[in-house]
Amino acid sequence: MYGNAGKILRVNLTKSKVNVETLKEGFVREYIGGNGFATKILCDELSPETPPLSPGNKIVFAVGPLSGTRIPMCSRYVVVAKSPLTNIWGEGDAGGFWGTELKWAGFDAIVVEGSSEKPVYLWISNGKAEICDAKDLWGMDSYETEKALRNELGSKVKVACIGQAGENLVKIASIMNDGGRTAAHSGLGAVMGSKKLKAIATKGDIDVEVFNEEEVKELTKQMLKELLAHPLIQYLSRWGVAGDSLESNLLRQNLPLKNWSQVNWSLESAQLMGSRRMEEKFSVTRKACYGCPIGCAKIVKVESGPFAMQEQGRGPEYETLAALGSLCLNDDIDAVCKANDLCNRYGLDTIATGTLIAFIMECLEKEILSKQDIGTTLEWGNGEAVVELVRMIGTRKGIGNTLAEGVSTAAVTIGRGASEFAMHVKGSPIPMHDPRIDPVRALNYATVSVGANHGKLVPGKNESDDLTPSQIALRTVSQQTWSEVVDCLVMCRFAFFFGGVVLSREFYVPKLLSAVTGQPFTEQKLFELGNRLFDMKQFFNTKQGVGREHDRLPTRFTKIPRVLGEEKYNVDLTPSLAEYYKIRRWSEEGVPSSQGKN
Repeated sequence: MYGNAGKILRVNLTKSKVNVETLKEGFVREYIGGNGFATKILCDELSPETPPLSPGNKIVFAVGPLSGTRIPMCSRYVVVAKSPLTNIWGEGDAGGFWGTELKWAGFDAIVVEGSSEKPVYLWISNGKAEICDAKDLWGMDSYETEKALRNELGSKVKVACIGQAGENLVKIASIMNDGGRTAAHSGLGAVMGSKKLKAIATKGDIDVEVFNEEEVKELTKQMLKELLAHPLIQYLSRWGVAGDSLESNLLRQNLPLKNWSQVNWSLESAQLMGSRRMEEKFSVTRKACYGCPIGCAKIVKVESGPFAMQEQGRGPEYETLAALGSLCLNDDIDAVCKANDLCNRYGLDTIATGTLIAFIMECLEKEILSKQDIGTTLEWGNGEAVVELVRMIGTRKGIGNTLAEGVSTAAVTIGRGASEFAMHVKGSPIPMHDPRIDPVRALNYATVSVGANHGKLVPGKNESDDLTPSQIALRTVSQQTWSEVVDCLVMCRFAFFFGGVVLSREFYVPKLLSAVTGQPFTEQKLFELGNRLFDMKQFFNTKQGVGREHDRLPTRFTKIPRVLGEEKYNVDLTPSLAEYYKIRRWSEEGVPSSQGKN
């Protein structure tokens, strides 16, 4: 089968057994790969009522038909399970090299179920797999785990693993790979931790066959030429995702400040953050994922001072700079780099971590909690406090044990009105882009299956230009649906965000799929698949009692306006949400008309 699609590795940790399964050609044609495979498998095999940290939960890793080919920006993998953070559909994805190596090892997906009594890791190589003892790895951070497995299995081995946060069942724990790449959302690192699965190591040299090598070669050539000529791609390559984004987002009133309660911050503070500042202070190098011509990742090291890093590591991107920086009014770039490094080592979602820290800072400011309750000095703008709270959350020490449950649960535990300051949708923290100035983003945050998520809009023509409620709903549905398709490939969204029209889905995606698989694809067929996958996830959530009444943003976005020039922006989802439900053909309770059939 072209694209090598169809091999799934099934792992039962309770029985300590592995099994290789071949998918039927019709399944592969219908669901393509990546997000399609993972969604279909989990919806078919997992009851929505299954407790997320129980042996009954399943976690599925998957790559796409373009993975492992010469086509650029296709190195990512997706991972899905029921989320311990939100108790609904959980999903994450990450770049790097691990996904490509899984494809070269002969598999398009891994399905892990059950739970081991002792720590284990999975070793996959050229169509074979075994469950191995990981007692010596347990307790290591993610960087240490990768190094230890490479020393044991070979320097070219790629590793996806959890740090101490996943082991401690911290519900914002992420899955780490390739020295700082992270599948961060939904707390899926805790699912691995509950199964005592420390890591998955992969190595392979199985070639990925394509149907039309010459067409793949020509399409790749066109893509690279257009990508590298695009000014936004050139900017991304030079400065990375951080760039001068805090400064530019501050000027556009898009930057989160003081747990989303403040609309003003000094331009000087914003200028202290970002890639330009990091290059002034640190020795910064560039790193790319497999097959990527851009190299947006920046490697940094704080050499000295209270925030010195023990070794160089992946530098913070925009979301992290905002979450651990401006959201907490922290403009100390050294502290943010150190906090980010700790998050990568422990395996913590930086967006969720920053949200928790800003939340607890506001609880102290509003005297809901005292300094004695928190156990550390804490005030807005304190970089030392940010770093210390990362440690406390990752190890579940002191107040960190409460925060490790996620901001929604922590607010309920603390009580006394703390929920007013817990910035989340369905338990998932608000990403670092202000929904008040962008109605499409606001509606997306409220309706996407994993809770608030910034990665489910492809491409993004954002900021309001006097859209009607119907136009807002149409644009949101279209972007969410195409995001599902991109995650089937599994392709980097930056090709769409920054490549814009250059990588128009209408031209490239069907042609790429047909050239690799030999099957005909149309834009309409792909759009239908994206809609079907979105409905399947929604139906999964409704079986847990999550419906329209949960499609809302925190009241802070309706009470405190964002000021842009002479305009004041608030969120009112009522008109666009009504249109959205009509377009999606969902009932008033949020149940898709398809009833989740697939």
